[in-house]
Amino acid sequence: MKIKTKAVLYLSGVFISGLLLGMVIGIYTERSTDASPPLSFTEYHGKSQVVAKLRAELDLNDQQVASIEKIVDSCRQRFLALRDDFKPLSDRLVSKMNADIRAILTSEQRERFDKFLDREFRKRR
Repeated sequence: MKIKTKAVLYLSGVFISGLLLGMVIGIYTERSTDASPPLSFTEYHGKSQVVAKLRAELDLNDQQVASIEKIVDSCRQRFLALRDDFKPLSDRLVSKMNADIRAILTSEQRERFDKFLDREFRKRR
């Protein structure tokens, strides 16, 4: 395979990966910037709603409901910790990816790429 073809395939793969990663991170950061982000099914629908549905569906007793509420609260803390750990790592990865992409672009393409990134960032806010 010719070097030019390999380069085009590589750049296409990097670009598509970047778009996908950007979408995932955009969705993630959009949720994480809210005052009380929906981190899970239970938080999105509200802990009390989910527990009420489970109580009705499974005929839970009061002790089981209390236990489930404790489990949900405990997992919420773990989700918050994961979010705090993930954000800096994902930011570094995206920065490196953008720098690597910029390195192979012409000066005109870099300007357009920067505008593209600004536009995409604003869409997510």
